[in-house]
Parts: sequence; structure tokens; C-alpha cells
Amino acid sequence: MKDELIFYSYNNYKKDPLKFNIYDLHNIPKITHPCYILVRNNNWNDFGYYTKFELIYFQDKKTINKIGGVKIIQRYKKNKKFSIDLNEYKEKDKTTLPNKFSSLDTNIYFSRGDKDLYQNLNKKNLEIRSKVLHALNDINIKAYMECDLNDDFDEEELISQFRKSLFRDESSYLESPEEPYYNAMKMLNNLNEFSNSLSRTNAQYQFLIYMAYGSTISSLETFLGDTFKSKVIQNPNYLLAFARFHIYSGKKNENEKSIRYDLAQLNLHADKIREFIIEETKEILNKINFQDVEKIYRLYNNILHIKLPNKLACFRENINNRHIIFHRNGKHIDGSDLNITILELLNLIKDVKEFIFSVNSSLKDLL
Repeated sequence: MKDELIFYSYNNYKKDPLKFNIYDLHNIPKITHPCYILVRNNNWNDFGYYTKFELIYFQDKKTINKIGGVKIIQRYKKNKKFSIDLNEYKEKDKTTLPNKFSSLDTNIYFSRGDKDLYQNLNKKNLEIRSKVLHALNDINIKAYMECDLNDDFDEEELISQFRKSLFRDESSYLESPEEPYYNAMKMLNNLNEFSNSLSRTNAQYQFLIYMAYGSTISSLETFLGDTFKSKVIQNPNYLLAFARFHIYSGKKNENEKSIRYDLAQLNLHADKIREFIIEETKEILNKINFQDVEKIYRLYNNILHIKLPNKLACFRENINNRHIIFHRNGKHIDGSDLNITILELLNLIKDVKEFIFSVNSSLKDLL
């Protein structure tokens, strides 16, 4: 197809992948431009797993753009040491990609980028960013769920790669300016792993599902709240726009007369007034209930000029279920128990991750 991305892999590069240049292209015959090349780092491993690649974009024969690192792990059939899609012998410790592809097999490969990769992809248009991450089966888009388990494959080996390689560099994400996003994804990935580990023989099985379910919705609300607050406080235009939507009743003066401040007017005065507005705005922001779906829609639309995905409305029932769990001990008003299955929990985690990813992508266009 004309709009398909083209990827080539270079699995046997002997030097540092960051030194890969146009003169190395002769090792990859019949290249079509533009294209992406994944160069495996054979000088680095995570506890024996060689999963790290450098993603490089070639616009043409003379233009190279190094995007960032990505770890790609690979699934294997039980008791076999060959790549399923390539049908050739290889050791299980080294991820081997197809020589040329438009997207990786989502049943075989799972990937996760480093901070540079996501930040550099963010500089491209959202469609390209989304296509690249989908093509590499980025786990921030498609979570690995219990329903994905398959008896034909060595799932224990795959989970070991998840833990030892894909999530080895967890701390580096927290330095990103997109901290609310990465914090949310970290929590949701942990909840996904925890949920997959639950045993039905556990006496607290339903209770643990309740806790994970509630925490998933809390992660959604925290992301929406922290992201909105951060954008408003950091950007003077959003701060003024937010101020214009609120009239704050201030403290009483020495004569005990009530004073009302029009924040929009105050923002036109001196720096001291501006400092006052920022502090007052922070206080107002902290009082906003980000459980209110309609209010969230209005805030993001009116202040940040972002139309949230319609999926948010679908979370109303989930938000209500969280209320039943935490405020009614998991019981409906009529006294019947709220029943949540493990599949419903895992699907909720997946949906929340996809929603957060979509919102975060929309935020890339904000100045």
C-alpha cells in the first residue's frame, strides 16, 4: 500500500548502533526510501537478553534521522529455539526481526521505546507517530493480557523478557516532562501484571479484583487531573483562559467586608497580582473533581482546546463501579454484590491505556 511504512532490520551490526550511517546501507540490499531501519545493539544486553534496537529514519539516500532506542522482545514456541516467523535457528536470548516488514506480528513481538524515541516521534505528525508505534506493537498501545496467553508458546520465557528487559529502565521515564503520562502508564502496566498473576483459588480473589479495578479508574482520573493542572499553570494563555471561567470569592478584609476578585481583570495588573492569581488558581484546580465526565470534557475543550475521545463517556459506568467498590463495599443499593470478572478488569486496563495514549498524543500540538 502507498501509505504503508517500510522497516528494515539489521541484526548483526558489530559497532555501536548510534554510529550507523549511510555508508552501512550497503549491508541492507534493495532499500526503498523513505524507510525506517532497526539496528540491533549487540554490545548491550539485559541480563542476557539482546533486545535493544536503535530506530533510524532515512528520508532519502543522504538524509538520516536517529529517532531513539526501542526494546523488542520475541515470543517462542515451547521447546523450540527458532524464530516463528523466520523459521530459522537462533538462540532465545537475541530478538531477530524480519529483514523487511511494514508491521511486526502482534502475536510474536512486543516493544517499548526509550524517552528519546517517544520525544522525537512526538515531533512528527500524530498519524506518523501512531503508525510507527502500532507497527512495532508498542505495549503502551496494546497491553499484554491474560486472554493473550497461548499454551503453544513459552509464556514463562516471554514474561521473563518483560520483567528483565522491557521494564528494566523504569526510572528513566520519570525525568520526562510528560510525567503524568509515564506515571499513569507505569501504574497501569503494574496493574496489568498484577491482575494477570491473580489466582482464582485465592480467598481474596474478588476483593483483589475490586482493588485493581478501582486503582485503574484512579489512574485515569489522576492523569487527567495532573495533566490539566500542569498545562494550565505552565502556560500563561491557559492560565488566563482558566481564570476567565472562574470568579473567586476572596478572604474578608480588616473591616470584615467580603471581597470578590474577578481573576480575568486582576491578571491585567502588576506581577504581584499575577502571583496571587497563580496561587489562587492552584487552589481552585485542586478542588476540581475529575470524576465528573461532563466537567472534564468542558475543561479540556474550553481551556486547552482539546476534544477528548468519546471513549471517556464510556467510563461513566466504570467510575460508578469504583464508587460502589470504595463507598458501598462492593454492593449495589439493593444489597446485591457487584460482580467484576478478571476479563472485564483486563479490558478496562487496556481501554484506559489506549485512552490515555490518545489524549497524550493530542497534547503534543499544544504550545
